[in-house]
Amino acid sequence: MPPPPWRRSFGYLFPDLAADASARLPYGASGDLRADIVVALRQLAAGMKDQRPTAARGNATAPAVMTYMGQFVAHDVAHDISPLPARSTDAGQVENLRTPWLDLDAVYAGGPRDSSFLFDWRGPRLRGLTFRIGSGQNTFNDLPRNTDGIALLGDPRNDDTLLVAQVHLASCSSTTRWRESWKPRAPRGTSSPRPAPASCVTTSGSW
Repeated sequence: MPPPPWRRSFGYLFPDLAADASARLPYGASGDLRADIVVALRQLAAGMKDQRPTAARGNATAPAVMTYMGQFVAHDVAHDISPLPARSTDAGQVENLRTPWLDLDAVYAGGPRDSSFLFDWRGPRLRGLTFRIGSGQNTFNDLPRNTDGIALLGDPRNDDTLLVAQVHLASCSSTTRWRESWKPRAPRGTSSPRPAPASCVTTSGSW
């Protein structure tokens, strides 16, 4: 069975429009955009520009951390490893190694079975159900790293900047804290305990 389209390649949000020549920007015979279209696009860009003086600009309703949260999300929904010289301008020819929804496969990778290096296997109760966090002196505030200082991640891009790394660490830490605090209890009116964390983690990750 062939993989679903979202597994094979990137694509267009409206593929029917992509095939409609009238929906595309008009190019001249030389291959350049027509001059009147360039003028219209520049006017559109100017209309979106913040006209206030520099000192008065800013957006207090959007915390700066949202920039890095956005990068974290982008890493979870798109990944292209094509060598630069081989990259195609046709989105349909570029393979996407991620799924198009936020299933945290950049964090969980293949799960304990296929990505065992991401998980903590110490202790009898939660073996393989919590993430490895920290290494060496940085036990709580850093990603796990090997002896060369390379972070052990489902997506190495999440160690590109300190703030994105901290968003990734927060995701791992919250999952670990949730599983450590899990206390199996029998639902009301029954004598059987709730399912162990191992049977519930599939709802919070890609595995």
